[in-house]
Amino acid sequence: MGTRPSHEAVVKLLLEKGADIESEKDGWTPLLLAAKNGHEAVVKLLLEKGADTESESSYGWTPLWHAANNGHEAVVKLLLDKGAYIESKSGGWAPLIYAARKGHEAVVKLLLENGANIESKTRNGWTPLIHAIREGHEATVKLLLEKGANIEASTREGWTPLSHAAERGNGAVAKLLQSYIVVFTHTEQHKRVEKRFGNSFARALLQPREQSVPSFEVQVYPRPPEPRGEDIVCHAVENIEVTYFPIASDSAP
Repeated sequence: MGTRPSHEAVVKLLLEKGADIESEKDGWTPLLLAAKNGHEAVVKLLLEKGADTESESSYGWTPLWHAANNGHEAVVKLLLDKGAYIESKSGGWAPLIYAARKGHEAVVKLLLENGANIESKTRNGWTPLIHAIREGHEATVKLLLEKGANIEASTREGWTPLSHAAERGNGAVAKLLQSYIVVFTHTEQHKRVEKRFGNSFARALLQPREQSVPSFEVQVYPRPPEPRGEDIVCHAVENIEVTYFPIASDSAP
């Protein structure tokens, strides 16, 4: 069954002649193929004829998952309008996670507007925000932060979004994170950082943005294999020049 835009008429004719709309080839239904390749007109036709929005490819991926993964905004909207399950997961990955990882900003926005869980996690505890940070998608990171993504969410290893931004060496994303709450909020962590880096640096981490805070050169420590506790903060500032990381006010996003 053709799934290219020029084959829409052929698809329609075949369906009218009784072709099985859920026929499979190597585990792929016509809707799965059309959604994966972004063929909006064919997807619309198949949905109108009753194609199953929750059919799965051989990898366990639904049409919505394929469309989100490949950034096909119009197809994602069609599937959502037909009631496709927005939290369908393959290997623990929801559509929003892959859209964020690929930097498909428009798809991320659409999924969030339709109720996608902004704190959905993969098996290692990575949220959409962390995935976007690691891949360097600044616009997607900004969107997720504006939509209320938890900037203190930590992975199973104890890494926060700031830790990941530092590890990837992405200064632009790190600057975005400066406007929001950072991992460094607990008294015990403050004491440990104060002991390791000095009181002036520890205080600077807690200063609000409006105050004049001098820049601090951070000594580079060997990267811990599994940062925990105080090492999380050490890892977060490694390899970047730190000025300050303000704690957001109550009115902040």
